[in-house]
Amino acid sequence: MSRQILPFVDEATWLRERTRDVTATDAAALCGVSGRKSRYQLWMEKHRGVTVAWDETPAMRLGKRLEAPIAEFIAAEQGFDIEPMKEYRRMPDVRLGSSFDYVLR
Repeated sequence: MSRQILPFVDEATWLRERTRDVTATDAAALCGVSGRKSRYQLWMEKHRGVTVAWDETPAMRLGKRLEAPIAEFIAAEQGFDIEPMKEYRRMPDVRLGSSFDYVLR
């Protein structure tokens, strides 16, 4: 099974790469429990390239702002060294992909 590691260039490129694969963001829609996307919308996105832009919510903005301090806190509490992981990893044969926020050093 082939694997690809794509370096982070910019957000637009990252988002474009993710459209080809099922990612963790799509998992709730795949299971039929998403409040934002139906299974049909997920199918249209992955098979037809039809996407719906989401307006960034206050919760999404908060998550972006708290991501680093929470990761740093947990790493310190658990005795880990971490660094941001700025790449997109995919398995194109099965159309799965993921972006990890941090990696343990």
